Amino acid sequence: MYLFYIDESGNPDPGLSGVRADGTTFQKDHIYVLLAVSLFERRWYGFETTLNRLKLKLLQDVSRAVGQRLDLADAEVHSNPIRHPSARQRHRLLSFLTPRQLTGLTQLFYGQLEYNHMHLFAVVIDKRRLTDWMDQ
Repeated sequence: MYLFYIDESGNPDPGLSGVRADGTTFQKDHIYVLLAVSLFERRWYGFETTLNRLKLKLLQDVSRAVGQRLDLADAEVHSNPIRHPSARQRHRLLSFLTPRQLTGLTQLFYGQLEYNHMHLFAVVIDKRRLTDWMDQ
């Protein structure tokens, strides 16, 4: 059996513009992405263990450096704080990582895709191409 992690990026609202409370209009993002990553069930333990081993080491290093205990729950990683320094500053773990540590963590994630023979499925929707009858 295969396990799938499914996620989305963007807003499923098909509208391309919105109205603020003050009455001014703004442009909404026109891209919406659906993504699924597959993993054969017997590979889950090794996949999770590999990622958690590095996360635990980073948590330990950061805890020692700042004198504050961090847990594995503080090491949940999303793409936004990886890509955007302002979001990274608010992350309990990533805010303390050096660029080298951040790159190493990211490379480990991507390396696991190939190592575990994971498949990516993505649908990219350009909302500018939707017709009027299409909704969320």
